[in-house]
Amino acid sequence: MRRVYTALILAAGCGEPDQHQTSKPLAPVEQFKSWLTDQGYFVQDGAFGFSSYSHCCEPDANCFGNNPSTPYGTVFLPEGPGQAHEDHDWFSGFGDPPEPGLSRSFHLRSDEAILFIGRTPPPAKYFSFRSYLGSRRDIRTDQEQLVLGSLGPSLSSQSLGRTYDTTDVFDKSLHILTTLDRSVERDLVHGMEVSGLEADFLALDGVSPFLVRTGLQPEADTFFTLTRIAIPEDPEADQAYRDDPGAQVLRITPQVPRVLLEPHTSAGLPPRGSGTDEGAWEEALDRLHDAITAHWADQTATEIDVVPYWFETYACIDNITCAGEIRDRFTAVASPFQLNDDAPHAVVFGVNHERTGKATYSSFSLQTYEGQIGIESVDSTQMPGSAAFYLPDEPLVDDLYAWTLSRDCSAREESCLEVPETCPGIPLGASIKITVRAYLEPTTGAAPTPQELLGDRMLRFE
Repeated sequence: MRRVYTALILAAGCGEPDQHQTSKPLAPVEQFKSWLTDQGYFVQDGAFGFSSYSHCCEPDANCFGNNPSTPYGTVFLPEGPGQAHEDHDWFSGFGDPPEPGLSRSFHLRSDEAILFIGRTPPPAKYFSFRSYLGSRRDIRTDQEQLVLGSLGPSLSSQSLGRTYDTTDVFDKSLHILTTLDRSVERDLVHGMEVSGLEADFLALDGVSPFLVRTGLQPEADTFFTLTRIAIPEDPEADQAYRDDPGAQVLRITPQVPRVLLEPHTSAGLPPRGSGTDEGAWEEALDRLHDAITAHWADQTATEIDVVPYWFETYACIDNITCAGEIRDRFTAVASPFQLNDDAPHAVVFGVNHERTGKATYSSFSLQTYEGQIGIESVDSTQMPGSAAFYLPDEPLVDDLYAWTLSRDCSAREESCLEVPETCPGIPLGASIKITVRAYLEPTTGAAPTPQELLGDRMLRFE
């Protein structure tokens, strides 16, 4: 089995069945489970599914500013052997777990492993997988605090393709093995090989135990995983995959606890910043600003600040503030604002970061402040043509965008995103949140830096 070390450790394997067997062999997954039992491991079945956000509108629910343009897949795990029951799931707003006893947030011992056995999604602009530190108990206050910090570089469609020198990364078999101890990882990879449990891609997600507080006790850190898919080529195929991803998940625990022998070190991170910027579009963006204010000259325009809001991988964990950070994503957030009878609309505008080559895709999302619910997104494939309403003769107009936010879009001629009042929506008098995202600069394999982007902008009219 060939091994390649990149942002995540990736490997591929192939093999032929034994032609001399006289009895029907077990299926590879069952063969691997049998091998694990023989080797002194306890095996529990988890699950994998995509969030419906069906509980986001319930009292006290929090959906953590979910991105409506990238539905999240999550691993569900049972409690570990001997773990005291904890009736709590930080991500309960995302929807019901597939069956009782499974949770999106979980504890891990340093000698445990999680194995995802599934497939990559159908073709899309972007997909990624990442394990996260979910929450950490502050030993000074005994209060549990959300961290939401990624535990390494992401396994993305781009990193997978670069490692294997292929663009054919979609709809392929994929196994992801998450461990904290390299000796456990090595043992389980061997077990997969001898059991015939093979895949087009095997990703070894080595999490450093020095970043986290392991254990099954309540004061230990909690973990979770996120899979993101953005802008599928075939929405029906994408929906079918999300309805039934066909994945299995195993929680693998030594029956006799093991001492941490070979702790993983933190994986290297792809650098942000390519040395190119969007300066060539700056004058066109200024002309768009002037054209928008001229079109609404009978109203008073107020600039809404859109401020970069991102954190450094690993470093933010010490500050217990990562806000769902992933190395692939640049984020900016607009200052809170309201839409009401006196201020009936706002305009979000900027350059299309995909068209300028600075992102694999970009978007802006309408969200609530109360409950942090993602309502709707406009992505970079929808943006071309939207700025022509204001600048029909601008040569760079298709590289720009302008989108109105309004309580009622029915009579508007320009591109318009309607802001509903009932949940999932934003009542009159409540603050509105706009989040801008730019994912994965193609030349770097990481998020673009704010210094190389022309910031997205907002004007509120009254």
